[in-house]
Amino acid sequence: MSEKKIPIYQIIESDLLKDILNEKYKQHDALPSEYELCAKYNCTRMTVRQAINNLVVDGYVYSKKGKGNIVTFNKREMERLNDHPFYSFASETIGIDEPLDVRVIHFEVKDADELIMRKLTLAENDKVYYIELVRSSGNAPMIFERLYLPIKLYPNFDIKKLNIPFYDFIEKEMKFNIRNCISSIEARALAPKVAEILNTQVNEPALYMSSISYLNTGEPFVYYRQYFLGTHFRFKHNFSRK
Repeated sequence: MSEKKIPIYQIIESDLLKDILNEKYKQHDALPSEYELCAKYNCTRMTVRQAINNLVVDGYVYSKKGKGNIVTFNKREMERLNDHPFYSFASETIGIDEPLDVRVIHFEVKDADELIMRKLTLAENDKVYYIELVRSSGNAPMIFERLYLPIKLYPNFDIKKLNIPFYDFIEKEMKFNIRNCISSIEARALAPKVAEILNTQVNEPALYMSSISYLNTGEPFVYYRQYFLGTHFRFKHNFSRK
């Protein structure tokens, strides 16, 4: 039986990601142009754009008019974060009155790439549950989330647990003690894939939040990447130090 052929856009995405993680392209560097990538991989601009869009959605790069696709990944900042995981405590409250329905759109077990390994302090061969889900109010999708859970902490994880508040599951069912959460929030224009999932326009303003939550042992137990439609949410923060 012949091996399944890997799509060209996945090869481009994988090659660029390796170059970013290895710091061939560093933070604020521009990736090769679409024209250069088309010539290198002998493919169409649509194929290149699909690869770039996946990197944009994952937070490795952002597109800037007149400048191209710019790298956001910074290995040194990540190393400093991992050295000081308890710098601050952040408690996020979503400012919406109605309950949100959860719909899982993707679930798989996968190897952690270098970014996820560093975020969750994993070893090279450790695996994670990778989950994509949408939270909606009525028929209106409002939040797109990507979760990364270390399998070693959740050997028998049931995807149905995502229908209850995740931190309730951690504390009440897993009996883990949570110490803190470190979050980063920024304004972003929605990339095509996320805009489609949230049923809105490309470049619609949104709040992007990445966060890592830690147990009282210092071990990270979840890494979130979330897009919130800016028209529906406000954030209230209560900061303290322990």
